[in-house]
Amino acid sequence: MESFLGSLRRYRPRENTDSLENFITEAFAWILNNSPELSEELVKSIQRKIDGNWKGLSEYSRDKDIHWSTQEDFNGKRPDMVARWDGGTLVFEHKTWSNLSPNQLENYRRFIEESTEAYQLIIITAHRSQHSQNPDLALCWYDIYELFNDKKDQVKNRNYSWVVDDFLNLLSSEGLGPPAPVRHSSILFYQEALEMKSNLKDLVKRNLEHDWPLDRTKYFAEIQDAFGRLGIQFSRKSDNASRSWKPGIFIGFLLDGRDHSVTHRMKEGLKMALIVSIDKAFHKDYPGMSGYQKLVNELKMLDGSTNDGWSFYDHQGDQGVSPNMWHPLYFEKLMLDVFRGSVTADEQDVRFRAEAVRVINHLVSTDSFVEFENELFI
Repeated sequence: MESFLGSLRRYRPRENTDSLENFITEAFAWILNNSPELSEELVKSIQRKIDGNWKGLSEYSRDKDIHWSTQEDFNGKRPDMVARWDGGTLVFEHKTWSNLSPNQLENYRRFIEESTEAYQLIIITAHRSQHSQNPDLALCWYDIYELFNDKKDQVKNRNYSWVVDDFLNLLSSEGLGPPAPVRHSSILFYQEALEMKSNLKDLVKRNLEHDWPLDRTKYFAEIQDAFGRLGIQFSRKSDNASRSWKPGIFIGFLLDGRDHSVTHRMKEGLKMALIVSIDKAFHKDYPGMSGYQKLVNELKMLDGSTNDGWSFYDHQGDQGVSPNMWHPLYFEKLMLDVFRGSVTADEQDVRFRAEAVRVINHLVSTDSFVEFENELFI
């Protein structure tokens, strides 16, 4: 059996590769090969998460030997780790702070599908924002940390306990364990994040006067950078030229969910969002308004039927959170999905306008939207 330290010498640092990923991969595979208890727990955890989409793999059970290997040759492409047992194959790609290369997972799929139909393709990354290219399952290193930390006492060979503890310490020290108050990724990308907000504001400015599918005799458009959101706020005009949320319709980017009490909706990343907002004067009454109730029901029926990546969220109907009466209705889409693959500002303008028009139409094309407008504008 190869020793732990021997396994870590297998790789030599290479240009344009992250030696940390290699180091973690070798340590990870060694633990799984030498701790059948953790190996079993990991595979069973993967089976639970995939839940019903096991694609012909035989269920792993304790009586089946499983082998974990690293850097197998897939016709010149080398996934980080492969697990095999009688009737099953799991192919892993590991990332720390880098992203997948173009078509990386598709290259693995093409090779393995020539030899077996029973496999699952899994990525493990530092953060959910790195999840892409449609793997069968996407995990983060802190998922591995939490599983190993929870199950490490089950390791029967106590000679290996120190290896598991050191592996967990390695993940933590590299910012790959449970999220810390200041994440390594925040430090690495702080300046880029500051630039991103400025660039988003420029994008919003360029598109403020687009021909949006709202009656501009009713709605006034202005840039809003407040309440954790940055975008275009459409507010109802009134006879005295003041603007109000009767209703207000925001389209843009939700960057911080605390004000709106939707932080729990942002675990996968920043969102492009359409948000319906309502003035305080109506907070007591609007949940019972006929037009509002019909609108919520129509939007719920629409959710999932459009196949365009937009999802509807009814804040008032979420029993698990304290409702924010100001901002009850949302359409949401991950910003990464909106801009993925775009390079120039012009491309991103086109993407923003197309998505914004599409989701505004989802709202205003409902039969009940005008009824709800009229109920508020009295």
